[in-house]
Amino acid sequence: MKLIMVRHGQTEINKEGRIQGRSDYPLNKAGIKDAQKAAEVLIKNVKNIDFFISSPSKRAFETTQIILNKYGYNKTINKDPSFYERNFGPYEGKLVADTFPITKNLPGYETNQEIQKRVYDGVMNLYQKYQGYTVLVGCHSHTIKSILVVFAADKYNYNSILLNGAILILDVKEDSIKLIQVLNNTTEPQYYSR
Repeated sequence: MKLIMVRHGQTEINKEGRIQGRSDYPLNKAGIKDAQKAAEVLIKNVKNIDFFISSPSKRAFETTQIILNKYGYNKTINKDPSFYERNFGPYEGKLVADTFPITKNLPGYETNQEIQKRVYDGVMNLYQKYQGYTVLVGCHSHTIKSILVVFAADKYNYNSILLNGAILILDVKEDSIKLIQVLNNTTEPQYYSR
């Protein structure tokens, strides 16, 4: 299965530099442009997308809808809670610059192991349903990173920066996930630091 993971476009909370997590905000004007740009980049690089999946969050669903519309498809977007953003618990709403890297697992904070299991299980469920197809998942920064820290650990960690509208193309097999291409992001991985 070819899996395309797209980070949602910008929201007002992103613009303010705050941790959004499970808080549900729609795209702002810049976020709509981020999604449109992601769609344009995808159209140039991926001829056909068979299935569209989204995190239930407004920002991810709106991003996925914009991409679907740019392709001109009349397809359904299925919402899958496996692809929600990490639950940041008490860190939600805090400034990224003051918080990252997170070093304490406070109550309510979804640990690395928990998000990695949730997202990996979601990817494997998609693989069981859609082997041989191309699937796009509209999702979130830490959702994507939870795959990258395991299968592309030489380049990515949870402090890696994924821009709004970043696109990662992965090859998913029963026993492996391989990062094929990164589009619409920085050319070399960048990281949050204090």
